[in-house]
Amino acid sequence: MSATNAVNEESIGGLILSLMNYVLIGALICTASINAAEAAKSQAPETGRTVVVETNKGVIKFALYEKDAPITTKNFVGLVEKKFYDGLKFHRVVPGFVIQGGDPKGDGTGGSDAKIKLEVSPKLKHDAAGVVAMARSQNP
Repeated sequence: MSATNAVNEESIGGLILSLMNYVLIGALICTASINAAEAAKSQAPETGRTVVVETNKGVIKFALYEKDAPITTKNFVGLVEKKFYDGLKFHRVVPGFVIQGGDPKGDGTGGSDAKIKLEVSPKLKHDAAGVVAMARSQNP
């Protein structure tokens, strides 16, 4: 397995539900009317890894923006490779709006003590279905 393909179905195993503390996946599943593939095309990075999340409701694929968020991506990929997210549940589901997961406590109160620098880019927007983001506390 090459470094660029280190995050795939086999290394992810069960549920991968977070980009550190929680994953906010804006209306990705839970409603049949969402076209996540179209949303992904509109913001798809030129290069980077694709993450595959296997759930009991189906498969979710999303791209990582390594050039725009290298610290966040490195943290997330490291946790994936350690199988941190395997078996975790979505602890919050609001149909048509958001799903959240990745919390080992399963209730939204758990999380990492890691200090992850805020990474922003004008290319990355949270304005369409299928957008993935990391919930974080205030700037470290």
